[in-house]
Amino acid sequence: MKAYRRVSRVWLAALLAVGCVEATAALADDAANQKVIDYYRRKANLPPAVEIKITGVSDSKIPGLKVATMEVSQGTQKQTSTAIMSPDGRYVIFAGVDRGGNEVGVIEDVTADPFKAIAAKITTKGKDLMRRSIEWAGHCDD
Repeated sequence: MKAYRRVSRVWLAALLAVGCVEATAALADDAANQKVIDYYRRKANLPPAVEIKITGVSDSKIPGLKVATMEVSQGTQKQTSTAIMSPDGRYVIFAGVDRGGNEVGVIEDVTADPFKAIAAKITTKGKDLMRRSIEWAGHCDD
């Protein structure tokens, strides 16, 4: 009888450990998904009224990556696309279609500012913007 109890306790402890690992993995997936959602919302400049969901997360054909469906909706309007991401959600490829109908995607780091590259291209060095604005405004009075 004591052996039976010992085996039962070991079995119960093993089941609890597996359940904890699965719950931790689910929480990690939720955190990774939320990082991707927050990044996409900022990148696309979407208001809070637009709902973004990541569903159907599964292993990709590429080992070590996940593939998911991203659903963006507001009211009755809904758009879905595919996203490929690292297990931790740091790197993601948002699948899209260019004007020629070709599937495209760029690897993006969701911990980076999506506007940093654009801001780096903007320069005011050597330009007198205030003077030019005033000169241009002066031409509008004609």
